[in-house]
Amino acid sequence: METMVTKKRTMGQAKKLKDTIFVYCLIALPLIEFFTIYVYVNIDSFFLAFQRGGKFAGLENFKMLWDEIRADNSTILVAIKNTFIYFGADLILFVWSIFLSYFFYKKILGYKFFRFVLYIPAIISPVVFVVLFKNLTSVNGAIALIIKNFNPDFRMPNLLARSETATWTMVVYVLWMGWTKNMLYLGGSLARIPLEVLESARLDGVGPWVELTKILVPLLLPTLSTLLLLDVVGILSSSGPILLFTKGDYNTTTISYWMFTLVYNTGDDQYVKASAAGVCLTLIMFPVVYTMRWLIGKIDSIEY
Repeated sequence: METMVTKKRTMGQAKKLKDTIFVYCLIALPLIEFFTIYVYVNIDSFFLAFQRGGKFAGLENFKMLWDEIRADNSTILVAIKNTFIYFGADLILFVWSIFLSYFFYKKILGYKFFRFVLYIPAIISPVVFVVLFKNLTSVNGAIALIIKNFNPDFRMPNLLARSETATWTMVVYVLWMGWTKNMLYLGGSLARIPLEVLESARLDGVGPWVELTKILVPLLLPTLSTLLLLDVVGILSSSGPILLFTKGDYNTTTISYWMFTLVYNTGDDQYVKASAAGVCLTLIMFPVVYTMRWLIGKIDSIEY
């Protein structure tokens, strides 16, 4: 009897060992990827910010970055301004997605058609829509032809080739293509809300506006706060399809695209500048993100 128990225990231990080896093999690849692509790259970038030509350079790279910020027509200041413009567009889409989700949630007439149309940009390559948008807004595009029908003397400017209009034209594109932003998250959260809550409100004579603002939005606060936090975390990566539209010309660059061009244009001066900029941006965003996280933590979670 004792031999049988010992044998079963040994078999159990062997099975547990095999399961453990299997689990570790399963997570080995993502762990290796995390440490090589994220941890190693960030640590190496931090030390690179204090080097030049493979030697320790102190704060020279940061001084070089500061001089570029103070220069006339600074590209970095233009990039910062454009980044916050795109972040403002993200906030507009954030609010708009709440109303759009409510429209689909209430299954108003035609919601299936609009849902299909609005999800098309998510399944078709952005290159196709960029080409379409360029043709629409070109000098002889569809918009120019429509306006000329009412005003024959009208001359359409090249909106994407002028510093005054290029960024705002791309912002319009971002707003046009970003209608479905956060739709899946909000749609799933709305589907979890008990129907009894809305039926009770309907019996009390509550209208659509009050239902959305006073009932649904408070119930969605955990989801909305998480999505808002993700938007704040991604401030520095707020950008339009600049590479497809203007490649940063006509004062259209953003912080993320400016960093991309530094790394893409290989060279010691470019790499160290990008690393120094990354350290500075991390120091700026760290308190902002954690303050936002602390404020969101003050919101009472609602269980339903």
